[in-house]
Amino acid sequence: MGDQIKIISRGSLQIDAQIHGDLHCVELIVGEQGRVKGTVAAESVIVRGQIDGAIRGQRVVLESSARVNGDVYHGVLSIEQGATFDGTSRRPKNPQELMPDLGTAEPR
Repeated sequence: MGDQIKIISRGSLQIDAQIHGDLHCVELIVGEQGRVKGTVAAESVIVRGQIDGAIRGQRVVLESSARVNGDVYHGVLSIEQGATFDGTSRRPKNPQELMPDLGTAEPR
């Protein structure tokens, strides 16, 4: 996708393509072929592909094929051997800061 977009979902998203924009959802999985350039926020974030931007999540897992260039704000962070992470890891004092903004999502 060429232009920056914002995707908001009250469900799960799996990204297996290139996205330029921000993603807010309950659960996010970035597949091995997936690449996100933007900010992601979800209760659970599993990265197998690449994210260039900040990640916010209660539970963040960087699997062995993950490549992350950006800061990670988390409750729990798991990094498998082989994953690449260039950024800082922070655990906010207020867990509410990690919650994705799903308020503007409309059911379809």
